[in-house]
Amino acid sequence: MPEYVVLGRSFRAKKGQLRDDHGGRVIGSRDAFYLVVYFSPAGAAVASGGLLGGLLAAASSALSDKTVYDQITTLSELPSEVTGHPDWPIKKADRRPVIVVPRSAVKRVKYRWWHTFDLICENQSYYIGPRVFGRRAVLKQLRDWGWEF
Repeated sequence: MPEYVVLGRSFRAKKGQLRDDHGGRVIGSRDAFYLVVYFSPAGAAVASGGLLGGLLAAASSALSDKTVYDQITTLSELPSEVTGHPDWPIKKADRRPVIVVPRSAVKRVKYRWWHTFDLICENQSYYIGPRVFGRRAVLKQLRDWGWEF
């Protein structure tokens, strides 16, 4: 039985009117979900450069305050028990941001066929774009770990 599975490659973090779409990997485990950010609106704003890019980045960063997330860290700061495990799907531990959603923070998990896989927390919801192929095996693995949806 694997310890980590890739659920999808994109997610949306939502709090009230705040919607942040992110590209990256969403990794599930028995104890937590790891949302690894490869691309985000703040990164796109910075990449656009200039005064407008700076203003957009500042506004996006202000809206995407870390208090919205349960725990934010980087790949290199995750425990070596996680990143060094043979089942961990990301081999390079760099400075990419990771949102760690521990099991205790998840109030409800919802799965809608051909839609999103939703993690509902106290102050934050994450809508995950699930894998197209291998979805059934991933959902079975999560159920085997005790996640209910």
